[in-house]
Amino acid sequence: MAPTGKTFRTLRTYQPKQETPLADLWTNTFPTDASWGIYARQSTPAQLIKHHESTEMQTDDLRQWLLDKQVKRENIAMFDADLGVSGTLRIDQRSGLQELVSRIQADEIKAVLVYRVSRLFRDATGVQYNTFAQICKQHHCILATADGMFFNFHNEMHVKMFRYLAEQAAEYLPQQMKQLYEARVRKAKRGYYVAFGPKPWGVIVDYNEHSPTYKRFIMYEPHAKVVLEILERFYALEADFYALCRELEKRPVLFPDFEDWVDTRNIPKKSRKRVPGGYHISVYGLRMLLTNLFLIGWLVVQGDVISRDHPFRIVPPEKEYLFWYAFDHLSDYTPEGTLNTKRRTQPRRFNHKYMHETHALLNKKKISSPHGKMFVHMSGYDWTYQIIAEEYTIKRDQVCEIDTDVIDWEVGRVFLAGLQHTHDLDQYQKWLQEEGEKADSQTALISTQLAEIDRAQEAILSERLDIQERIHSLQTTEEKEQAKEEAKPDLERLRLRSLKLDTLASELKNQLPTREENDTLRKARTFASFQDEVQKLIPVWDKKPISVRAEFLNLFLEHAVFTVMAPHWIRLDLYWRHPAWEQDSMYIYRKRGMKPMWTDEEREVVKASYPSAPREALLQRLPTKTWRSIRSEAMRMGIIRPGNIHSDTPLILTWLDIAFMRENNIVDLTTIPLTSSQKERPACAQRDQPVCHR
Repeated sequence: MAPTGKTFRTLRTYQPKQETPLADLWTNTFPTDASWGIYARQSTPAQLIKHHESTEMQTDDLRQWLLDKQVKRENIAMFDADLGVSGTLRIDQRSGLQELVSRIQADEIKAVLVYRVSRLFRDATGVQYNTFAQICKQHHCILATADGMFFNFHNEMHVKMFRYLAEQAAEYLPQQMKQLYEARVRKAKRGYYVAFGPKPWGVIVDYNEHSPTYKRFIMYEPHAKVVLEILERFYALEADFYALCRELEKRPVLFPDFEDWVDTRNIPKKSRKRVPGGYHISVYGLRMLLTNLFLIGWLVVQGDVISRDHPFRIVPPEKEYLFWYAFDHLSDYTPEGTLNTKRRTQPRRFNHKYMHETHALLNKKKISSPHGKMFVHMSGYDWTYQIIAEEYTIKRDQVCEIDTDVIDWEVGRVFLAGLQHTHDLDQYQKWLQEEGEKADSQTALISTQLAEIDRAQEAILSERLDIQERIHSLQTTEEKEQAKEEAKPDLERLRLRSLKLDTLASELKNQLPTREENDTLRKARTFASFQDEVQKLIPVWDKKPISVRAEFLNLFLEHAVFTVMAPHWIRLDLYWRHPAWEQDSMYIYRKRGMKPMWTDEEREVVKASYPSAPREALLQRLPTKTWRSIRSEAMRMGIIRPGNIHSDTPLILTWLDIAFMRENNIVDLTTIPLTSSQKERPACAQRDQPVCHR
């Protein structure tokens, strides 16, 4: 049939294709029923004080943000142990982040919320944030930020964006620090104070905004006078540095307190040794003072001599020889950086014997004292526990010293007595389980990071090979040489990144449990059933090596505190990890008491009273001296005492010792050296009668 002029449309025989909108990569269903972990971090403790709003934004505001999203309060966990910790640290170096990762690995946390990605990492190597992304991917954990971004690590685009933001966070600080550092160096070279180290003695910074020396050094006369006096004395002592130290040690105050008009920003808070009425100086500080080119007006910035004639000089030109005399005798190097051949030094002697063996039952990390720091050192031919005073001026003083075998015998006796009466090991078993889980988690986390380092090293190697192949594919020599020059920055960047990764890998491998630590945990597990073996252990305890006994005992010991009660008596408090064990306290006599130097006043007392005074009366007047010490000093002074004056007071007890023993009802003196009318015997000879209170 012919067409009639009407237009006919051909009907489609297929369904039209449905237009699918592009998937929004950053829109995800908000998991309101998931268990959330909020991670917060501030870089330094100072930021917690100065920028507390930032802390609140990372803690309180984020918690409220989740509550507004209908997340249940019981499903929110806060990880804020890293407030005041740098983001450049590894995962295993941050307790809060490590706990968060451990709970992700245990499938207890399925979503993480942070204020920004930079709060998680500022990692220049890329190993830490890649490790975190891999762990989250393996355990189906998402990451959210306060600006509404969600990272599902199963989505490759999300992973790339996360890496990009983490890289930007890592690069931000170095760039900012470099710019600030360059600005400070430029300012310092112009003579301004920019806090490159503490202010030298004898000068202060002028903080008067209307002064022509604003923020520059000016001389502070009270301290400059002391500095010049020290230089003159060093010259008079003919460069006897330690004689100078002894003289200055006798001064209660070396540098007087700052006057009221001095700006408080000039008053040091930590960099100076504070004493009543002013400041003192350490041996290291004194040596640095006497060799500081600043004293003669030299301005040195980062090793470069900028000027040799600044007005803040402390030593006048006519006395400059005093400084150079001290500099030549004390400085290792000349101002030009070459070795100072004028200085005469004696070779240092080292004794490496016994350095890697255990010689004390108590772990040095678990002993402390209110009088100072605790050490284990060799004294003569014996190993001793020593208390070194924390507060000292120039010389570091020893407060107390006691043989390790005296302490170890008493501690071992108390420890074995506790084992015999202990049958409840539930807490010990719980501790073993926690330690085992912690070690396994640590090993797994470090192994993941090492695997990420291997992957990064392979990527670097592949990129290097690609660059070399592109260079070799060029035709002419000129093109190859030009390509090599252009590739040098990239190759150097790859080399430095590879070195950083090697360094990080070495640090991580050192964090892995050593063979000794694994053996310790293994032995601890075997000791978990030791109750049946206690009776077998006690008879052979003293025959076991000291390292084995120390390892076993320190599993139970929390810490031990040494307190000096009298010149020859200490109190030892033992705090145990086992909940059923109470604190143990004991008084222990020590053979080597304090040996304070004789003063002129004390010698006058000996001169006046030694010939005729009763022994106890003289001891009361010299309470820190023993009768043996008084007798020796009298003999040295040529003072004679009649032989018919007799006393039962022990030879090597001070009056403070006697008063202490009477106060604590310690009447049995058979454990200490006896009187002159009886034969002396070693201290603590009868160790089966300690003064111990459980």
